[in-house]
Amino acid sequence: MKNPENFSEQVTSLETKISQPEFAVTKYVGGFIRAYRLWGAIILAALALSITLSLPAPASAWGTWTQISTFPVYNIGWHKATLLQNGQVLAVGGFGNFDPWYSRLYDPVTRAWHFTKGNLTDPRVQFHTVTLLPNGKVLVVGGGSPTVSCELYNPALGKWIYTGFVNYARSEHTATLLQNGQVLVAGGRDKNAEFRRTCELYDPTTESWNDTNYLLTARCYHTATLIWLKVVK
Repeated sequence: MKNPENFSEQVTSLETKISQPEFAVTKYVGGFIRAYRLWGAIILAALALSITLSLPAPASAWGTWTQISTFPVYNIGWHKATLLQNGQVLAVGGFGNFDPWYSRLYDPVTRAWHFTKGNLTDPRVQFHTVTLLPNGKVLVVGGGSPTVSCELYNPALGKWIYTGFVNYARSEHTATLLQNGQVLVAGGRDKNAEFRRTCELYDPTTESWNDTNYLLTARCYHTATLIWLKVVK
C-alpha cells in the first residue's frame, strides 16, 4: 500500500499543475477587463469634453466687449475693415495723424495689429468701399475727393496693385458682390458734390470695368443689399 503522505503530496502537486493554467487565464481576462474599463473611461471623458466644447457660451458671456491691442497709429476714423479668408481683418485707409496710404492687419490669434507689407497705391481717407472677392483678394474703389482709381490687395503677397479705373470718379457709393463674382458699384457723389445715377460692373477675371444700367434715382451715401431669389421651374 502506498504511503498516504506521499499520495497526498502527489494530489497536491497535481492540483497545483491544474490550477496554474486556470490562474494564467484568469489573470489574462482580468487584465483585459481592466484595460477595457480604462479605455472606456478615456472615451467617455473625451466625449464629455467634446459635448462641453460644442455647447454655446453662457448667456452671461454674450454681448460683452474685450479690450485688445490698439491700432499701430492713433485717432483713426472713416477707415474700412474687411474679414479676409484667412481669418484676419484688413483695415484700409482712414483719417487721423498718420499716412492715409497705410493699411493694417488684425490677427485674432495673437490679438495684435501690424502693418501690411505694402501701402495703398493711393490715399484712402474716407468714403471708399472695400469688397472681399471670391478669389480672396480685396477690391478698393474710389473715395476721397472723389477719385477714379481702384486697387487690389493680395493677402498672399501682402501688397496692393492698381486694377483699372472706374469710368466715373465717385465716393460715398456702394459696392456689392454679386452671385457671379462681379462687383456692382452704384451711385455716390462726383467731384461737384452732385449725386450720381451711374452704375458699373467690375469683372475680377479681366480686372476691367463696364457700364451697366443707371439708377432710377441719383443716390449718395445709401445702402445696397444683395437679395437671393430661389427660382422655381
